[in-house]
Amino acid sequence: LTLNKMTVTQAATNDFSQSHAVDQLAANKTNQTLAYASALCNDASLNGEKEIGDPTEIALIPFAQKLGFNQSNLKKEFPRLFEQPFDSDRKRMTTLHKIDGQLTVFTKGATDEMLPLCTHIMTDNGVRKITPQDKKQIAHLSHQMQADALRVLGFATKIVDNLPEANADLENNLTFIGIVGMIDPPRKEVAASVKTCREAGIRTIMITGDHKLTAVAIAKELDIFRDGDLAMTGEELDAISQDDLNQKVDQYSVFARVSPEHKMRIVNAWQKKGKIVAMTGDGVNDAPALKAADIGCAMGRAGTDVAK
Repeated sequence: LTLNKMTVTQAATNDFSQSHAVDQLAANKTNQTLAYASALCNDASLNGEKEIGDPTEIALIPFAQKLGFNQSNLKKEFPRLFEQPFDSDRKRMTTLHKIDGQLTVFTKGATDEMLPLCTHIMTDNGVRKITPQDKKQIAHLSHQMQADALRVLGFATKIVDNLPEANADLENNLTFIGIVGMIDPPRKEVAASVKTCREAGIRTIMITGDHKLTAVAIAKELDIFRDGDLAMTGEELDAISQDDLNQKVDQYSVFARVSPEHKMRIVNAWQKKGKIVAMTGDGVNDAPALKAADIGCAMGRAGTDVAK
């Protein structure tokens, strides 16, 4: 539905009453730490025009560059010593680097998943304890940005004394750094395709890993989400039975923060309604739902082998 070409447009540190355009960010310690976290807690790489990795992570590389830090140089100077890879359940990833003689942890992920892990917050006046009001303000700003169709990531850090053992969990007692918002514009042709489907009697449903507010904003722009429609998260899906979903599935036009299992449940629920289901997808996580659907539409050029 979108171009899958992410660009960081907004960020916030220190004062979370509003976000700022990237070119308005001051050259201070907190923003430097945010740039380090964006470049180092990142599996993507950018070599000239050649982009390797997830579009969300690729977008963080020019963001760090605009703040004055080259990812390649940072990775050479501060190599990764430990990692907790991203997974769709935790919705975050963590890496460890030795910076200025200190073992420094960086964590990035969904803001609502990050805030409960944070005990402190970084400011230009130093690190202090994070308050419930801080968390409320950060969450509010994050939701505002998501309602403007931005994908939002939170970043945090901490110092540890020793290299962790394998399978250690570093995602605790973190210091919150800031948030970034990035836009992934809808493909120009999608609104027309959705309209064509609607005129042919085909209903389009959005299933995404995005936050619900971001997903609904994009779905409204594409006329997938209309007045009276509802949106559901993966967490809400977990809380209802398959029988309930079978009965209510036609009330929902957007499913957000979903797992591969959720995609299967949604396909099955529509089939229980007696509908013929066509599922599109390109990733490994889409494969079970592509198989379960009456029609599986795998993306040919960008799709993974297992999806095809």
